Amino acid sequence: MISGCAKIAHSIIQSPVHSAGLACISSLCAMTIICCGPNPESRVGERMADSILNNDDARPEDDAAPGTSPDTGDNSEFDRLLKDCGGVDPQNPNKILIDQTLQALKMTQEGTERILGIPVKYSVDIGGNLHITSGVYGVTNNINLELLDARPKLARSRAEAEIASKEGITTTDFVAFSERSSLGDAEPAWNGVICAIQPGTHVTNSIGGKKIISQFSPPIPDSISPLATKEIYLKEIPGTLSWHHIEAKIMESTNTDANVGRIINGIAQVRAIEPNITIEQSDGTKFEIRSDIAIEFTTMFQDASTTVALGLRPSTKYYIDTNTKKFRAIIADYMDPRTPIAIFVNSDGSNVFTGSRP
Repeated sequence: MISGCAKIAHSIIQSPVHSAGLACISSLCAMTIICCGPNPESRVGERMADSILNNDDARPEDDAAPGTSPDTGDNSEFDRLLKDCGGVDPQNPNKILIDQTLQALKMTQEGTERILGIPVKYSVDIGGNLHITSGVYGVTNNINLELLDARPKLARSRAEAEIASKEGITTTDFVAFSERSSLGDAEPAWNGVICAIQPGTHVTNSIGGKKIISQFSPPIPDSISPLATKEIYLKEIPGTLSWHHIEAKIMESTNTDANVGRIINGIAQVRAIEPNITIEQSDGTKFEIRSDIAIEFTTMFQDASTTVALGLRPSTKYYIDTNTKKFRAIIADYMDPRTPIAIFVNSDGSNVFTGSRP
């Protein structure tokens, strides 16, 4: 039973507004979910066969026909793997593969704020959505937040200003498919992982008008693709995968607390989790999320707040419907008592059952 998205004992009004890119550390920036990002690589014809087939010894020949396996000239298995990976088209690498909007379940935040010098208890309801558009090499994650209600009304203007500082766009650049088969040379956890887990090289975190760009070496397991077949997930994530030595370097920053050139070491882990969960909100409303694949990503660079400042999440759970190739839900936990758990659900409502109140 998950109750974190329900009655949040922290205040969007009391939370300090962090400067520059570190604004993502507080409150509603928990809604920042990153999936993928632009990559200048465009050669996904001949060279893609080697990476997706995960054959380290194979090297495409210059005369290999586009869309065929260089080793055999037979494109049947190659085409099947492209399909299993989500319909990757080597002749059209810029095709948009994911275009999905997920709605945030209502978050109720309660606390005490001094208004006109008098301590006043207040309650703020916040909603919003996450819009994801991505192709093979890039994604835009657009976070839009909305103040649904504020009690008393005097709390509204402060809450609206705080919400505005938490909206924005986050992107992640990924390793090209043609290079993924060699990732295991630097980090064994990447061996055999081609389709399901997206390897991130750069994260650009632009929230509230601030920006931090971080580079990761070796690439970090950034997110999961919802496009693969169920068999791909079971094959590529057979148990817990761990990355023990990842280096993050801040390349650009408008944040005075995050100096350019700073290097931070981190770890990451990916594992399968229970695909069906029930969420209960503070008003007693229950939501049942049903999926057939669920994967949790955990990431830590120094501490939770530093991890968030880099544009990552300490914990993100992805719930996938492998039939529709869509996310049924995404849950982000920033492991910060000031930051609510953000739960996004498929906006068409097909994945969520709203039960009666007790």
